[in-house]
Amino acid sequence: MSHVMIDIETLGTEPGCTVLSIGAVAFRPDLPDATEDVEFYRTISLESCQDAGLKIDAGTLQWWMSQAPAARDAAFACETPLDVALESLRGFIPTNATIWARPPSFDLSILEHAYAQLGRPAPWRFWLTRDMRTLEDVSGVSAKAFKAAVPHHALEDTKAQVAHWRACMKALGK
Repeated sequence: MSHVMIDIETLGTEPGCTVLSIGAVAFRPDLPDATEDVEFYRTISLESCQDAGLKIDAGTLQWWMSQAPAARDAAFACETPLDVALESLRGFIPTNATIWARPPSFDLSILEHAYAQLGRPAPWRFWLTRDMRTLEDVSGVSAKAFKAAVPHHALEDTKAQVAHWRACMKALGK
């Protein structure tokens, strides 16, 4: 697997906010479907985020209270300590993998800050990060047709983004 799509759910919109969950899918760009995709999903303990100095934005918390119960319940499962979740993600990402997000300036920046709070580097190289929004614009394939089974669920959003990635690449003749 040489590519990894990442999505997170948070209690804020800037680096330094609490991370509720991390979803990732490792995939092969040469395969037209998800048959060999490998999934990663962790929900993160709120207490461990607070212990690491991550903040909760009241407006984002209020927004979560208006979301569908399935998404809210999944995001607030709070199962894994932050350090364990981040190290598990590190172990999941292959060396020199291309990392995709929608957009990296949100998901990856927030994760990079969380890693830094724990005194650890992020498990990707900045020159290997890519933006799904740019791919969408270049290919002309809208993300609207690729809805997650449960919107605002980090893993479900990630799987939808990988399906969108494949459609974009197909439209580009890749």
